[in-house]
Amino acid sequence: MNDSELDKILLSAGNTPPLPPDFRRQVWLRLESSSAASLGLASWFGKVSELHAAYRPECTAMCQRIAEAHERLDTASHGET
Repeated sequence: MNDSELDKILLSAGNTPPLPPDFRRQVWLRLESSSAASLGLASWFGKVSELHAAYRPECTAMCQRIAEAHERLDTASHGET
């Protein structure tokens, strides 16, 4: 995993809540450490980021459905049709 790949993963996570300033450096150090390599954490992290990216459209659609349901509930609770 190179710097641009890691940046892309971190950017996809967004900034809510804000990431600590040294978060990227700490992640990189852990991925590059010999213990991470021996545990296969770099490949695991890559797989998790792939799954996260693949689920994003489904997650977005689910959030939209939830927002629409909340809107319908709000409308119904105020007696509007």
